[in-house]
Amino acid sequence: MVFEYLEYDLTGILETREIRMSQDHIKSWSHQLLKGVHYMHTNKVIHRDLKASNLLISKSGRLKIADWGLARSWNDQMKRLTNRVITLWYRPPELLLGCTAYSPKIDMWSVGCIIAEMFRRSGFLRGQTEAEQLKLIFEKCGHPTPGDWPGKNLLCMILA
Repeated sequence: MVFEYLEYDLTGILETREIRMSQDHIKSWSHQLLKGVHYMHTNKVIHRDLKASNLLISKSGRLKIADWGLARSWNDQMKRLTNRVITLWYRPPELLLGCTAYSPKIDMWSVGCIIAEMFRRSGFLRGQTEAEQLKLIFEKCGHPTPGDWPGKNLLCMILA
């Protein structure tokens, strides 16, 4: 396959302090990312590995989603999918807790992590292990309650 050349990836931009980044850049790239993810989800595709290094950006500021290796078509009848997807820093808590029935919402968690990363110019939740990542999520976002995940208790989810 041959793709168009884009000069940067978002990780490279964030790590290069000489590249000045304004809130207008963040707003534009967030908007483009959300439009791309909306298009993808409307067409029943989940990416399953959205992260800053998989977002390519042209000199003119156009953002494109790259690395479709873990992407797959999706429908709400799917019951079992692998939870070994999404780079750790961008992985939602339900996957860290072993969930195998998930939806395009997993991509939206990653989008939130990416947007936070743009504002910080560094990773938002930078765990080294799944347990540490889950701890960081709970510290920043709070612990789930039975109302968040009806019919499941947290201990059972952790032991699964």
